[in-house]
Amino acid sequence: MKSFFLRRILSALPLLLLISFINFLVIETSPGNPLLRVIRRPSDYSKEQMVALRAEYGLDDPIIIRYGKWLGRIAHGDLGFSYSTRQPVLEEIGDYLPNTLILMGTAFTVIIILSLTLGVYSASHKYSHMDTIMTSLSYLGQSIPSYWLGILLIFLFHNILANPFTGQPLLPIGGVSPWGEEASFLDRIRHLILPVAALSLERTACYARFIRASMLDILSQDYILAAHARGIRRKRILFFHALRNALPPFVTTMALDLPGIVAGALFVEVVFSWPGIGRLFYNAAKLRDYPILIAITMLIAIAVVLFNLLADLANSLLDPRVRLEVPAKGD
Repeated sequence: MKSFFLRRILSALPLLLLISFINFLVIETSPGNPLLRVIRRPSDYSKEQMVALRAEYGLDDPIIIRYGKWLGRIAHGDLGFSYSTRQPVLEEIGDYLPNTLILMGTAFTVIIILSLTLGVYSASHKYSHMDTIMTSLSYLGQSIPSYWLGILLIFLFHNILANPFTGQPLLPIGGVSPWGEEASFLDRIRHLILPVAALSLERTACYARFIRASMLDILSQDYILAAHARGIRRKRILFFHALRNALPPFVTTMALDLPGIVAGALFVEVVFSWPGIGRLFYNAAKLRDYPILIAITMLIAIAVVLFNLLADLANSLLDPRVRLEVPAKGD
């Protein structure tokens, strides 16, 4: 297993290098004078000073040389400085990353729990009234984008539903804590409810349908019918035999869908003013803060590779039939 993961990591390195080069190429070949990204008032600089600045930033070197120098700085943990705040990119990301991890971690937990619960229930109560209702709601959930759902939730909890005694909204609709106040644990939970709901509903509806379809296919297999014939309890068949075999493709699908979930988090963070990586990326895109953009893009690419490795590991633990080691020749 160790050799398998080592091979996967080594095979991912060329892909990450390609992504980094494409990002660097897009930035360096973008229209306009590249010096305007790092100096605020060009009129304050003479022609000689501008020439010296070009030499200082290596803008006269061929692009492949500039990429090599940039890659060398990245290898030493130097992600550069933000053009807009003049702060190290690593510190900027470090300030926003915890909030994104909290949001996505909570959303992932909700997605997994609800998807498995709803999918297994629908499969075990096939064509019942509740299954029909849940199927209809899942189609509705899949058709509503996360950012649009976020806007609807804000309208609902800010303009329609309110506390009858204070007139305040039932749930906070922005930020991570009350404005100007230190947030308690309960405050953070309340601020998480709407963003998590907006981010998780679409994926929950999709994955619940996926689990239902996988479970129905497995429940029709001969070995499941044989288990029923041997008198094994229905719950044991449902969870130990059927669900266990339905989990590997579910885990793989979630890992491959990570970029879509991250993209959804970007829009949700903007809609709810959630100070996370998505909002940082949005602000950096508006200001053309390229060091921030390329750092976040590389962070997402690395996360995708790691999630796929974790999915392979989870599949090997869930299904003993999955062999991670490549058999030797002659076996």
